[in-house]
Amino acid sequence: MKKPWLYRQLLYYLPVFFIVIILLSLLMTYTLNHQSKASARSANEVFAKHVLQAIDYDLQNIEKMLVNEMYNNHKLSQFIYDAPSMNDHFVEYEVTNEIKRMHNSSSLIDSIYIFRPEERKVVSDNFIRPIEQFGDGAFAIEAARPEYDAMREHPWTSKRIYKEIPGTDAAVPVITLVRKIPLRSGVEMVFVVNVKTKKLHELVMEMSNANVSYAEISGTDGQMLLDTPEVKSGVELVRLTSEYSGFTIHTGLINGNWYEAGNAVYNTALIVAVLLVIAGTIWIVFITRRSYRPIESILSRLNSYSKKKNQLIWSDFDKDALKFIEHAIDKLIEQANEFQQGSEEGLLYKRRLFFAELVEGNRIYSREQWKQEMDRLQLPGHGGRIGLAVLEIDKYPDFCQTYSTRDQYLLKFVLSSVINELGETHRLITWAEWTSGHRLGVLLQYREDLESDDPVAGLCGQVIGWVQEHLDFTVTIGVGFTMEEPSDIIQSHQSALEALSYKTMLGTGRVIDRGHTPMKQGEAYKSLDYVHSLAHAFRLGDDRWKDHAADFFQEIGSGLYKREEIRHLLNYLLYNLYKEMMELQPELQELWKAEAIPALNELLDSFETIGELEQRVLGVLDDTGRKLSRIREHRSHHDFIQGVRKYIEANYNNPDLSLSHLEDAFKVNGKYISQLFRDEMGEKFIDYLANVRLTRAKELLKQSTLPVQDIALRVGYTNAMTFIRAFKKTTGTTPGEYRKG
Repeated sequence: MKKPWLYRQLLYYLPVFFIVIILLSLLMTYTLNHQSKASARSANEVFAKHVLQAIDYDLQNIEKMLVNEMYNNHKLSQFIYDAPSMNDHFVEYEVTNEIKRMHNSSSLIDSIYIFRPEERKVVSDNFIRPIEQFGDGAFAIEAARPEYDAMREHPWTSKRIYKEIPGTDAAVPVITLVRKIPLRSGVEMVFVVNVKTKKLHELVMEMSNANVSYAEISGTDGQMLLDTPEVKSGVELVRLTSEYSGFTIHTGLINGNWYEAGNAVYNTALIVAVLLVIAGTIWIVFITRRSYRPIESILSRLNSYSKKKNQLIWSDFDKDALKFIEHAIDKLIEQANEFQQGSEEGLLYKRRLFFAELVEGNRIYSREQWKQEMDRLQLPGHGGRIGLAVLEIDKYPDFCQTYSTRDQYLLKFVLSSVINELGETHRLITWAEWTSGHRLGVLLQYREDLESDDPVAGLCGQVIGWVQEHLDFTVTIGVGFTMEEPSDIIQSHQSALEALSYKTMLGTGRVIDRGHTPMKQGEAYKSLDYVHSLAHAFRLGDDRWKDHAADFFQEIGSGLYKREEIRHLLNYLLYNLYKEMMELQPELQELWKAEAIPALNELLDSFETIGELEQRVLGVLDDTGRKLSRIREHRSHHDFIQGVRKYIEANYNNPDLSLSHLEDAFKVNGKYISQLFRDEMGEKFIDYLANVRLTRAKELLKQSTLPVQDIALRVGYTNAMTFIRAFKKTTGTTPGEYRKG
């Protein structure tokens, strides 16, 4: 079968295709040129800023050096203020040596001299002569005038010619810095520093690529400081002016002819591209009108067949002929499916809404209203008892990262389907709805002929086993109490959620029934003492913090806590750690704030079980502790203070242990020991000693039956009342109350 219409369409549109290819090639060429120009300009701008900053930095250093010597050099001060009265040639000799030292401080400096208008004398690093015999005398006299400073906006002059000896050809192009200092007579002594422009040129050449780009610098008067002959054929791309010196740097490409030729070629390419766009547009309009004629004929016949109806449809598609034809063909099929789809979607939405009202308690239903609503939503509503469970996906953030959105919906559908199917085997009527992203609420209606006393627990256990066997993640199910009336659903739902809150203690991948938990309720206050000991030992860098941490988590693990209660305990631990760490040096505080705090705060919201929490908290503290130890070990007095600390822990029971005692023991000043101890340990010596003694006292109170007076003597207190006051101040209770509690 011949296809003349197809071949004709190909013949029409292939030229447009080739035009588009050519156009894209031209546009790509133009874009690459534009990007290369932008890159060249950007590179030159970065280079210019770098050069300008380097020059400003060196010139500012010279100025700072000069000002510092003027006001802080004793020998120069003696020359400035005392020389006229002393007339001491030795002082002038020393001044020349100081000027020579200043001259040698920077490789950019060509010469330095001092002009004293009162004596009309110039002092340099290699001569002392009258101003009339000095080649730069005219400039020195001009600089000494009071109005000189008002005439200058920047500290450095533009390029000028400097001569030491008048009447000679030994002239050097320089830029000059002038600074004055007032004398007691009212006139000002002039300090002059000259920098060779040749040195600036060498500095610029070191930082530039002489084969590709150039750089030249002009003064505030527009005169070029550097002699760069390649500039004549180059193209300037960037011009920047220094706010400090007023110098302007000009940078660009050396070979400007190629740059301009490239611009001309690319501009021509842009013009050709525009012409191709115009030609292509005209061609597309022509062939489109020619190809539209068959479609126009079809539309004319459709309109003549059913004019009124088709005009209404035609207007809906805003003259889109092909869409109009497609719609005319599909209209009847869409109308046939519309009612069925709308009915099903509306029913599912109403079921979810009704389920949410039941578990959230937004509306209370009587038994009769319950049956009516269940019938309306085409759900079985029996009159027997009602059970409720909430299934929660464990480690839900990991679940979301592991599976795509589509897979998540599929797996959630599988879970609800499994519950419905297993419910039939236990003769339960199940109704499951996802109440949030990770929680599935399940209502279970008991059949009237059900013989099992606890079918809900059996069903939930079977669901847990099925998930563990067939899926790569786990779920935990909280079981609420069984109800006689639908009005109790909200309380049962809260009971199921409360059971899930104990997942942190009891573990994941299991069934939790709040009424049958195997552990007694935990007492949070018992773990607070471990928190204080842990935080204090961690601040000191004492490895016994690990023992305190183990005791802390063991105490938590021995009781039953809700997740929120454990979160509060962890918050309290973080607070005490933060308070202790803020007693240390700033660099240790910054390490704690930058690394430990973000990691520990992230744990507050992400932990699932107490075992996982313990492992991750210990991991963060262990890693941070090693980093803190490395910082401490680099300090010169670290080993010394560690020795002092060990001495205290070995001799804490000595009543005479004090700074004076340590001074005799270590042959180091007691105040110095106190300061080093405070810097290293983050607390005063006396506080640390008291803490060691009271910690040992707590152990003796718990582990022995010794009288309080004997315990006081064993930990270094000769007076029992002093011991009792210190103990109560630290713990809030007396030793006797602590022993009983």
